[in-house]
Amino acid sequence: MLAQAVGVWAWANYGDEIIKRVLAAVASGALDKVAGGAKAGWERVEWKLASRKYREKIQELHGTTRVLGKPDPISLEGIFTDVFILDTPTAYRRYDIEKLRQEPVQVKASFSERLNGLKLVKNSWRTRLFILGKPGAGKTTFLKYIALQATKGTLDKVPIFVGLKEWSDSGLDLMAFLVKQFDICGFPDALPFVEHVLEKGDAVVLFDGLDEVKQEKELRNTTIAEIRDFTNKYHRTQCLITCRIAATDYTFEKFTYVEIADFNDEQIFAFAGKWFKDDERKYESFREGIKKPENSGLYELASVPILLTLLCLSFNTTMEFPQRRVEVYEEALDALLKLWDATRSIKRDEIYHGLTHNRKRQMLARVAAVTFQENKYFVPQAELSNHIVKFLRQLPGAEVSTDIDGDAVLKSIEAHHGILSERANRIYSFSHLTFQEYFAAKEVVDDPSGASLRGLLSPKTVADDRWREVILMTASLLNNAAVFFERFRAAIGELIQDEPNLVEMFEWANRKARTAAEPDEIVIERLYYLSLGLIFDIDRSMSRERARACQVTLGRAEQFVGMLKSEVDLFRNRLTAFPLGLNKKRADNEALELDRAYDIPFEFEVSSQVIATSPASVDLELTRLQFLSDLISDSVDEGPRRAFTPKFANYYRRTRERHQLDFGEAVEQTLNQIASPEGSLVAQHVWIKFADQLRRALQQQRDIGHKWRLTKHHVEVLSQVLQASSLMYDCLQVAAVDDRQFIAQSLLSPSDNLTTIQ
Repeated sequence: MLAQAVGVWAWANYGDEIIKRVLAAVASGALDKVAGGAKAGWERVEWKLASRKYREKIQELHGTTRVLGKPDPISLEGIFTDVFILDTPTAYRRYDIEKLRQEPVQVKASFSERLNGLKLVKNSWRTRLFILGKPGAGKTTFLKYIALQATKGTLDKVPIFVGLKEWSDSGLDLMAFLVKQFDICGFPDALPFVEHVLEKGDAVVLFDGLDEVKQEKELRNTTIAEIRDFTNKYHRTQCLITCRIAATDYTFEKFTYVEIADFNDEQIFAFAGKWFKDDERKYESFREGIKKPENSGLYELASVPILLTLLCLSFNTTMEFPQRRVEVYEEALDALLKLWDATRSIKRDEIYHGLTHNRKRQMLARVAAVTFQENKYFVPQAELSNHIVKFLRQLPGAEVSTDIDGDAVLKSIEAHHGILSERANRIYSFSHLTFQEYFAAKEVVDDPSGASLRGLLSPKTVADDRWREVILMTASLLNNAAVFFERFRAAIGELIQDEPNLVEMFEWANRKARTAAEPDEIVIERLYYLSLGLIFDIDRSMSRERARACQVTLGRAEQFVGMLKSEVDLFRNRLTAFPLGLNKKRADNEALELDRAYDIPFEFEVSSQVIATSPASVDLELTRLQFLSDLISDSVDEGPRRAFTPKFANYYRRTRERHQLDFGEAVEQTLNQIASPEGSLVAQHVWIKFADQLRRALQQQRDIGHKWRLTKHHVEVLSQVLQASSLMYDCLQVAAVDDRQFIAQSLLSPSDNLTTIQ
């Protein structure tokens, strides 16, 4: 009867192989240790009912999960995304800092193999796994999933889930704690059964959260000792232990150390697909939005499940990512610093336990500011520890011990919060670049002297992509950003203050914009005229390097127009008609090169949609006319001049008539001379004369056609001003400031801000 009862229980849950093994044990008397009244109790138990209760208990305890921001637990399988395991933990890497700096992505990808977590547990010969993971990486969720799969027979093991904190707090020894899990499911005297499945290797014991066991009163050391004894005694039983990275310095013999990998693109979108499974439109919007360049910082956070959860929660409410992305970062950091443990009723041992939540933020801000200023993402452990100690020694004695172990504090921060992470052996970084940028911005905002703000906004930083996110976050965090924008405008002004050619060009663009535009369009018009000024300086004698710089700068101008939601197509159609990249060659193939170049500018049939009558549009078309006349007159080859002179003359006359322009008698006489039937034989100097006459007429009548004598350096500085101005515009979208309209209209007028604010 006992054999039959145990067989029914095993059959209901764990498959043929375990059934055969348990029945064989009963038949051989291996379970005869169950004696007397206890044995009689076993014979009376309803095994099918007991098995169902145990399965229901596993599913009740581990079939749901709590998610930050949601009051009720949700189905684990409804949200679970396949976990992948790195077969070598990141901290075991022996790469030096230079290798990490040069090829961080390649190093990470090549060093460790990504293995499917369930397959690793199910099929691997490595039955002992010590699974490391960042805070919020999904360690507990993974063990819960393993337990559920075992109840379904996917894993041919009896699952025994041991929350190490719960066990440690219970005061029971380990075997008594395991037996209790079965006792409450209707097993009388379950000890013999538990011991049997452990001895035969028919169980998988899931030890979760070693880092959650307190160190006080030797509790963690006691826990470790019992786990070691247990795994040595039941060496055939599969055991998994989870722990936060760097939570301990101890080792478990015969365990393979692995690490839960960050989510990749496929996992991120698989998780989001399950989160938004009831709203396909919302999922598609999330997928499209998170991949936008401006959300790259948020996308980086999405690689950690707990932070991806926060992003999904935020997006679920508004159908967009917050314009003040700093709010998401702050919520994420709260989750890591205090909220995540609070929701799980965990109070960790902390070597720096005297520090308040705000002090911890201040310390991380100081470390981030120093390392970011020094352009250090990867920092040696000793250097990082020194930064921590230096900060802590500044605090009152009541807050921190005078005997400070910087390495221990660093390890504690990594283990408890995951904000700092060991990337290779004794080489650290912030776990996400976004966190380093956020804390660097916090250091600026919290500096009452203003010195940090002056250092943040300099000509070097405002045009450097590396500082972009720090500057944006600073603007977003300030209660009043008036001084921030004063300093920003001054920094842009300093970019050109030693470049008189550019100062003159910016003053001209500002003058033209004020006469051609309404106040709310003045920045757009400045962009047009700055681009026009650049184009006027293009000629065939410029180097390819300068031509490439012009292309980059015009590209920045186009991007800026797009940010301002202007007529991007008009801007693009006009400006891309100019063949940049020409290089004067004194070779036989010059004519062929010119033929290719002329293919673009001589598209004379301009569509009616492109032609506009605004002053800026007319000036753009006249700029094109002037550019073409310069290009033809510059040709030393008679062939191209002869071929294109009639086309140019027709285009010139149509343009003049369409806009009712009069360029003067001298210009008309010279044009008639080169456009006459004999004009193809006119010497080059006559064409040069016409181009010069047309330029002077445009300068006098429309204040365009000026030569700014821009070098490659000037073009690059102009590009920097455009880059810095677009960043200033982005900052304005997230900042709290009084005179928003004034700041917006001051964009691209750096010559008005040449006095540096001290």
